[in-house]
Amino acid sequence: MSQSIVVGDALNLDDEMNIAGDGDAYAQSTIATVGDVTFLNDGNYQTVWSAQTSMAYAGIKLHNKYSIDKVRVVFKNYDESYENQLSFKFSYYDSITNQFVDLYSGTNYDENNDTTTVGHKYYSEYVLPEAIVTNEIKVTITSNNSQDMAIIAEIEAFGQEYDESLSPTNLALRKKITASNTDYERNPERIVDGNKGNYWDGGKYGDNGQYFIIDLGEECVIEEMKATPVLEKNRYYLYYIEVSLDGKNWQKVADRNETYGTVDAFEDETYTFDSLNTRYIKVTMTYNNANQSVHMAEFEVWGFVASDDENVALHKNVSATNSDNGTVPDVITDGSTTGEFWDGGAASEESPQSFIIDLGSGYFINKMKAYPYVDGIRYYEYNIEVSLDGAKWQEVAKRTAEDGLAYAGETFVLDQPVNARFVRVNMTYNSKVIVEPTNKSVHMYEFEVYGKIDPDYQAPIGDPSDPENIAFSKPVTSHLNTKAINNINDGFDVTYCTGAFAPAYFDIDLLENYDLSEIIIKVPVKEGRYYYFSIYGSVDGSNYDRLYKERSKDTADNDGYKIDLTNLENSTYRIVRVYLEYVSDTSTSLLSEVRIHGKATNENKEVLRTGTIDEILGIEPYDKTSYATEITEAETIENVYGIIDRNLGEKYRDWF
Repeated sequence: MSQSIVVGDALNLDDEMNIAGDGDAYAQSTIATVGDVTFLNDGNYQTVWSAQTSMAYAGIKLHNKYSIDKVRVVFKNYDESYENQLSFKFSYYDSITNQFVDLYSGTNYDENNDTTTVGHKYYSEYVLPEAIVTNEIKVTITSNNSQDMAIIAEIEAFGQEYDESLSPTNLALRKKITASNTDYERNPERIVDGNKGNYWDGGKYGDNGQYFIIDLGEECVIEEMKATPVLEKNRYYLYYIEVSLDGKNWQKVADRNETYGTVDAFEDETYTFDSLNTRYIKVTMTYNNANQSVHMAEFEVWGFVASDDENVALHKNVSATNSDNGTVPDVITDGSTTGEFWDGGAASEESPQSFIIDLGSGYFINKMKAYPYVDGIRYYEYNIEVSLDGAKWQEVAKRTAEDGLAYAGETFVLDQPVNARFVRVNMTYNSKVIVEPTNKSVHMYEFEVYGKIDPDYQAPIGDPSDPENIAFSKPVTSHLNTKAINNINDGFDVTYCTGAFAPAYFDIDLLENYDLSEIIIKVPVKEGRYYYFSIYGSVDGSNYDRLYKERSKDTADNDGYKIDLTNLENSTYRIVRVYLEYVSDTSTSLLSEVRIHGKATNENKEVLRTGTIDEILGIEPYDKTSYATEITEAETIENVYGIIDRNLGEKYRDWF
């Protein structure tokens, strides 16, 4: 891939629309990080994210898919006389291969290009020879020759929102499939797994042939089908294709013999259609000139879903009872059915693992789709409940072993629309436990909810169960990289924040000083589970006083922890920090609701922090530090002699 790279002064950048602003920033470093990750796409070149550079990375998860034709990463160097030679690679997430693909590698300062140092900002820009479609971009620092800090002011991308409705997708990928026969355990799920390197073995075709049926889950408009049988020289297969809307009445739409005759089998034997509406596709294989068995490696169905319903769960907040292996429940509504998945940990009928999607408003729901982990040998059992208020729940669907192996887009169409704001999925079983007794974990890539908004729904303007709660809907910050931190003061006990790790802190800014009287901490309750946490207060966001410490091993209950602050010598604070240190039965952090009572003082209402991250943290420019002083030859020799003297002795100096 050819590169078109520009290195220059970021203060003179063009005014194109930066679509990376429509996304959630995240970052990781093997050592400590400095600077809020939100600075990566806040549109301000004066704010920066910094990290130690041992394979640190930073990225943006976009809220939608975009067609991107240009990307840019903006760095900050301390001084024009200090050459911070930093190398990186820019990559994007490919939802088809489920991997990150590298776009290009570059540096933040290239001596071979015309470089300016106005403002000590540098940027590397890459114009793609062909647009990519993605919902995630990432910058990985690969090396740093001059200092141990990578300083990124902005990650940017340019293009336009990608309208998936205008581009056909492979509707058969990981969908439900059945077959008339299977030999040698080469099951039909291989036909729709996206891998042409394995195949279904249908066994002997006999007089009537062997067939497989793909259920697309709902009515779709088909433009093209592609078949890839087993490919070997001097081998071909004969088969015909039928379609049906109800799975009972079939219509023949294509015949391999009529289209290609007896030419050798090849990849993507293609059949095109003019807006063919169907749900079920049946392929009957009748002949193999090499032997008496039939085989199919992959079968693709390209088109569109016929319904115009909107997925109202997209990018909505998700709570979960647990998250294992560093996963977060946010991925369940991130729009990717093949990207990262949520690992809920071990589940059973007695102790299910659940996730709850808060749609943010009332909706009339008519359909839902689940995308569990699919490998062609397992299934999951779960039920689906809905609620309008988070208190009263109604079961609307159930998935059991009778529904067969797991597939992508397990669809539940409701007989009548239900009015709900919350959707809860209780996962109780993973059949993989049959062959791997220790694997009881449940997993979900994506969960979609379809319906129409309820125009009469009125969201609560205060905490529904505690009108005196001064923390309700106030700004929350945390070092956890999840939108679910906003669940801890949304007024609903049923929603909570599930963090990837503990300890974890949550800061609630009350926006002015209050004389605090009581804090109530609600947590997810489970038999035998207890929590360790501390409560801190601050008026400036920098200096904190500890107000309370919980170290009891008593099991938490539905009443939560009620903390009386009236006996404190000082109880006037603006920021309340909950530092969740330990959850007895999991490594994740779990917090349901923080309710705070107190009286406003009408003081300290100003914005607490202003200026650049350097100014906030008091970081000196490099040339003002002792590190900028040039090390002389005499100093170098003196240091080397010191090492020799301490380890070998002074008499060995002349050996070196």
